[in-house]
Amino acid sequence: SGRARFASVPLIPGDNAINATATDAAGNTGGPVAISVHVESGTGAELLGSLQPASDEVAHGSPLQIGLRLENPDANALPQQNLRMRVLDSSLQVLGTWNLQRAFAANEIYTDTVEFDTTTWPLSALNLQLEVERAGNWVNLDTRMVTLVDRTPPIVAVLAPADAAVLRGPLTVRASASDVLSPIDLVETRIDQGDWIPLSAVSGADGEFESVPVAVDEGDHVLVVRARDSAANESTSASVAIAIDMTDPLITIAGVADGDVLNQNVTPVISISDAHLANSTIRLDGQPFVSGTPVDSGGVHNLDVDADDLAGNASAAHIRFTLDFDAPLVVFTSPASGSVLPEPSVEVTGTTEASALVHLGNAGFVAEVQADGNGVFSVPAVTLVAGDNAIVAHAVDPAGNQGPDTTLNIRYEPAASMLTGSLESVPPSMPPGSDLPVRYGLANIGVGDLSDIPVRLELRPDGSGTPAAQYDRNVDLAAGTTFEESIDMPTSTLAIGDYQLVLLAYLANGQGQSDWVSLASRSTAIRTPGCAGRGPPDRIFADTFDGDADAIFRDGFEWFASTGVDGSDAASLAGIMKLTLPGPLQVSTRGVLRLLDDRLIRRSVQMALHLPAEKGRQPPAIATAVRASADARTHKPELLALLVPRPGYSAMEMH
Repeated sequence: SGRARFASVPLIPGDNAINATATDAAGNTGGPVAISVHVESGTGAELLGSLQPASDEVAHGSPLQIGLRLENPDANALPQQNLRMRVLDSSLQVLGTWNLQRAFAANEIYTDTVEFDTTTWPLSALNLQLEVERAGNWVNLDTRMVTLVDRTPPIVAVLAPADAAVLRGPLTVRASASDVLSPIDLVETRIDQGDWIPLSAVSGADGEFESVPVAVDEGDHVLVVRARDSAANESTSASVAIAIDMTDPLITIAGVADGDVLNQNVTPVISISDAHLANSTIRLDGQPFVSGTPVDSGGVHNLDVDADDLAGNASAAHIRFTLDFDAPLVVFTSPASGSVLPEPSVEVTGTTEASALVHLGNAGFVAEVQADGNGVFSVPAVTLVAGDNAIVAHAVDPAGNQGPDTTLNIRYEPAASMLTGSLESVPPSMPPGSDLPVRYGLANIGVGDLSDIPVRLELRPDGSGTPAAQYDRNVDLAAGTTFEESIDMPTSTLAIGDYQLVLLAYLANGQGQSDWVSLASRSTAIRTPGCAGRGPPDRIFADTFDGDADAIFRDGFEWFASTGVDGSDAASLAGIMKLTLPGPLQVSTRGVLRLLDDRLIRRSVQMALHLPAEKGRQPPAIATAVRASADARTHKPELLALLVPRPGYSAMEMH
């Protein structure tokens, strides 16, 4: 409204001139304007008093200074006066009191400055009262208003990070801010000369404030925190210098590399670099190691280097290397030395140093293979030559050490020269649909074992190499052993006619080439009943062989159909007679020829055989023949007998 009021302007007895001027916000000054006031002094006037505070506002904790003026306006002296000055808060609670007892001379003016300590007072509007006691009552002489305000800034400090700290980003700033008079309104931080970033109160931690994580570039930085209270008082913390380091320590190892396998000493040299390196350790095989120390002990070594910096960045380096000063040895594990093998190639296995390179050769065959992590190696299909073979091998280990030659001596004997076979007699003819009884035998006459040999019985039509029926199996034969088997071959699907029963084995020859090899054969036929007859078992000898001699043939000798030999009218028959006891033996053999009209033509011959008890000696060939002749135009010869001792003296072959 433009009005101003000045209370308790002091006056003196007599005329008083009061002047006033005014200055607006733009700096324009008006006036002065004057008024005149006259004060009459007379007998019995009362004591006058006024208060003049030093300021309308007093900072909390600062002394409240009040100017006091007391005046006796009377020409007569005043006796002792009881005066008091009180300070009351906004709720009229007394905060402080000042008392004065004094007499006043006539027309005396008394001035003084009174101070009150505000340290313990609350912030408030203060009521200043000057009173005098009259007739037992306190009478107010003057009242003034003063405001006690907060001029104290908050106390603020950086709690984290610490000064000179080295940290990884992002950065979180934590600070404390407190004020005993006014609540904290705002806490902020600033990194370098960047924008101010607000901090939020930390739950459960009174007076603590924290920023969100702040991305800060790697390098050196300075940060401060400021706080402001509700009275707009503001303070700034001391600056904190920090470094942001997000780089792991750099570890380099020279002189040896991870995975090295060497046959010489090494000198590892380790270097670690970091702007704020804190700790580092170097260990070789778990023991402290000094960079630049030579390593000369053989075996596998582990070098470990660890480093970390003040920011918590960490690095680790590990290398594994091997020092090998020993030459590798080759040990053959298969086949065994001195083995006799029936195949033209063999897989050779052995052991040596782990991961070594094995060089192997034999009679023009050369191979190079690497052993596995356990030192085991294998060379498949090593070519052999017929007879003795000396396989030579040596190894070079990963460190470059070359071992001595190791020789494996083995012998290759082709399976075709080791296996023999035989077929016992089969019926000369059978009615359609009946099974053909077959008994065959195999013998390994070599000094090496035969493994998994394919064996086949084929029943072929005469003049054809294609079997009409067959039987297959695989046989293992150790050196010097035999194998026998009896089977029944079905013939229900076969046509009527003449057939050859052939015993075959799939064998390798001396050139390493495998093929089916014929070991023995017999003739038989499938005939409709009512055609050419077939005698009963042992009919040939039923009434002509007596006594002990019959023991040779009484196991079911059968008739066999036959054909002419060399264009003649002679015929042939195959069968087996087993003589199990060595020694002199007198055998009466009678050849019987049965013609188509069932007439029998008999021829007899006797021979003396002496079978030695000692094996391994080849006897002279002993043979007798019974030859029968007939008119080939009207009669077909069916039998010609021939006895020949077989090697080993365990059987005689009859043709």
